[in-house]
Amino acid sequence: MRKVYIIMMAGIVSLASCKKSDNNASGTFNGADVKMGNGKAYAWTKTDDKGNPVAVGMTLSEDALQGLDTNAMGMDNEFELSLPSQAAKTIFKHFVIDWNPHGHPPAGIYTVPHFDFHFYYISSAERKQIPEYTVDSNAFKNYPSTGYLPTGYINPGGGEAEMGSHWIDVSSPELHGQPFTQTFIYGSYNGKVTFEEPMVAYSYLKSITDYSRAIPQPSKVATSAYYPTTFHISHSNGVYTIALENMVYKTAN
Repeated sequence: MRKVYIIMMAGIVSLASCKKSDNNASGTFNGADVKMGNGKAYAWTKTDDKGNPVAVGMTLSEDALQGLDTNAMGMDNEFELSLPSQAAKTIFKHFVIDWNPHGHPPAGIYTVPHFDFHFYYISSAERKQIPEYTVDSNAFKNYPSTGYLPTGYINPGGGEAEMGSHWIDVSSPELHGQPFTQTFIYGSYNGKVTFEEPMVAYSYLKSITDYSRAIPQPSKVATSAYYPTTFHISHSNGVYTIALENMVYKTAN
């Protein structure tokens, strides 16, 4: 009987070990490739062994920065990226890379070639319903309540179709006489925060090897989900990576 018991226990331990291995959900999971310039880009998420997200990001091949249209504006220079299902616990629904070959206002600050890396809290369908500012300026001017944007962020006015209103950090070096390299922007529309946006100068992205910084955090969130706390740019092994890392779970308040 003792021998049978030992064999049965060994079997149970073996099954338990298999089950633990099967439940190991850690890894990096990629979305579909999108053609960009002469190369490609894709979104991804990284999870821990419980399947909880620890980072999300966009990866661009080196040649994605070559062959970009230097004249066209707007949709011709927009690259939408879909997220893998493993990102479902994050606040993010889809990403968009906007290439600005001539920059955009304010003049003399952001009027250099740069990328707007939009990480959207809303779906692609919801984003595309956002009209031109002149069509419904009240929705753009319906700002989130106090606490839902980081301290020190201001809205310079106006807004963009299929984006929303943009909020900038008043402590950013480029607003105090320094050349623009990178900055971190938040977006809103009709009373809600709708995106996070690292904005990076083309020349800076091309020159970078590794850079990270803390993401300014609001004191409140409207949706319970995982949110990033660190922004990270890297260039290695033939790719550029724009990552939002060190995700933490926040409860709506």
